Amino acid sequence: MQARIFEYLSCKNDTEIIVVDNAKSALSAQSVASFLGFESFVLPDFRAQKNDDLRAFNNELFEISATLSSYYKSKNPKKLIISPIRTLLNPLPSQKNLQTKTINLGDKISYEELKLNLINFGYEIVDIVQEKGEARISGDIIDIFSISDDEPVRILLDFDEINSIKKFNPATQKSYQIECDKVEITPFLSALSQKEFDELNDKISSFQSDALIKDINAFGFWLIDGFENYLIKFKCILAENINKK
Repeated sequence: MQARIFEYLSCKNDTEIIVVDNAKSALSAQSVASFLGFESFVLPDFRAQKNDDLRAFNNELFEISATLSSYYKSKNPKKLIISPIRTLLNPLPSQKNLQTKTINLGDKISYEELKLNLINFGYEIVDIVQEKGEARISGDIIDIFSISDDEPVRILLDFDEINSIKKFNPATQKSYQIECDKVEITPFLSALSQKEFDELNDKISSFQSDALIKDINAFGFWLIDGFENYLIKFKCILAENINKK
């Protein structure tokens, strides 16, 4: 497989996606791409079946959103996506779906507007932020764990103005000393407007009538508008004989 990828990437500079069989093959393909000077963005092996309740697949969906968001933001002319075939058989978030929101030190914000923005981004409002995709808004303290970050941030307000942004340890809930100048929030699957959020929830409410929980985390992936077929959108190469499962 590695020899095949080396040959393709050495002579075909228009390759945009390398399609492999599984996560192990994806890492092998990444090593070849990196050797040839490509910036590679590796998608997880997403094994869910059509219309499944996806709450058990949140980590994979976070990774898909974060990886594709980073891919679209990259200005590197030698960039490519590496993905197991199972993942690409699903429509995936487009660049429009993955528009991020940046909060800067010194910005003035509205509590209610930010809360709605986070909810429309697919974030869950909780009492204690411990996992990616969670946020807490309480008084002059706002905690956000962006799905593209390894640690959450704590934002301190002076009335409506941000006067501190620091990362914190989700296990101890203690902030670090180093000040950040901004935080970038990556949407979970899609940056929805209020109208799009309401329309999506209407779709979800009538979807899978026997499901006990009907929310974006469970079924949004199957119903959000604007997702694209990456096998059609991009120039792909098949790196190995795919084992159809």
